[in-house]
Amino acid sequence: NVRELMDEYQYGEAGRLIYEFAWNDFCDWYVELAKLNFNRETAQIAVQTLDTILRLLHPFMPFITEELWQKLKEVVAGSKFKFESLDYPALILAAFPQARSFRDKMSEEESQSADIVVKTQMGILQAVITQIRMVRADYKLTPDKRVAAIISASIELDARLFESQREAIVSLARVDSKQLVIGQNLPAPDKCVAVPMGSHMLYLPMVGLVDLAAEKKRLSDELAALEQAITKSETLLNSDFGKRAPPQVIEKEKAKLADAQQKIGQLKERLASM
Repeated sequence: NVRELMDEYQYGEAGRLIYEFAWNDFCDWYVELAKLNFNRETAQIAVQTLDTILRLLHPFMPFITEELWQKLKEVVAGSKFKFESLDYPALILAAFPQARSFRDKMSEEESQSADIVVKTQMGILQAVITQIRMVRADYKLTPDKRVAAIISASIELDARLFESQREAIVSLARVDSKQLVIGQNLPAPDKCVAVPMGSHMLYLPMVGLVDLAAEKKRLSDELAALEQAITKSETLLNSDFGKRAPPQVIEKEKAKLADAQQKIGQLKERLASM
């Protein structure tokens, strides 16, 4: 995709794609997961991917990528690994990455099928970790506070997937390993935050971590303020303002109303689960 965008002179979009992959996929997820089981294969993938990222970024930021690439060469040279792609004297002389299949021995159909399975499984794992992180942020829990978590899968296959990634959930979501329960169709405990995830459910007991009474009052006050904002916005849109105001102003007000309605739904769900 980057190659095609560069050929079409869409450099801004190409840079955005590289940034999103480097920051979101590689740094935020792959590196953190790789730390949990850093073996020879993981090291090779990590070096190869970082090498490719630096080559892709080189036309956009040549000096810092050259410096980082030289540091990567030093690290690899002092290890037991050997990478022919790092044999160039400088990054500026290295070949620009070419799109290629990492599954040359597979048929196209097999490769696509494998990609779908892996992406689906990774997406489910990311959803669980992300939801726990969001709840932690909502309740302003500090990183040193480990939470209890109950993951209720709708099917046995996904329950096994969660179990196989127990260490990742504990590490990346700051979950108490002794209080992580994974199973199929598990009941909701009392006084917990319930988070629907498609056909699965995530339950986070908050007893002992937050003052539930104070949190209920805070959420109720926030809910009341949002309801007032929604009433005001709806009244405004149904008045002469909604007929005479410029289209861009009306659209902005509609977007503000939609955002408030979404937030109010989330607040009601959180209050109902407490």
